[in-house]
Amino acid sequence: MDLDNLAKISKSRLEIIQLHQFQQPIYCCNVTAIAYAFTALGYLTTVDEIFYATQLPIASVLDDGMTLAETYDTCRTYLEKKGIPLSIRIEHFDKPSMTLEAFIREVEAAVCDETDVHILNFNTRIAHENPSLEGGHFSL
Repeated sequence: MDLDNLAKISKSRLEIIQLHQFQQPIYCCNVTAIAYAFTALGYLTTVDEIFYATQLPIASVLDDGMTLAETYDTCRTYLEKKGIPLSIRIEHFDKPSMTLEAFIREVEAAVCDETDVHILNFNTRIAHENPSLEGGHFSL
C-alpha cells in the first residue's frame, strides 16, 4: 500500500467535506453518512436534500431508526432521482463469506481508491460493549 498516495487521497476527501457544512439531526446518522459520502465523491449533498428527493418519511427515521438495508434503499433512490452516475452495493456481515479477512481486503481496496466510499453500520451493543443499548452507529 502506497502511504504517500493514501495520505493525499485522505487529505483531498477531507478538504471536499470541509467545504460543505453538515449538521446531523438527532437519529439521522445514516442519512448524514449518505450526504457525507456523496459530498466526498464530489456531489455536494445535504441531509435535507436526501429527505426531499427520496420523500423519505421522517417518522421512519426518527422513530424507528433505519437499518442498513433501508439506508441502502435510500441511497439507491437518491442516486436515481438525482441522476448521479455512481453505483452502490450492500454487504451484510451475517453471511459466511464476509469474514474479518474479507472486510480488511474491502477497506484496503477502498482507501486506495478515491472513488470508493464505505458507509458502515456498527451495532451499538458491540461498539459500546453495552448489551442494553439498541440501534447502530453509521460511519463514513
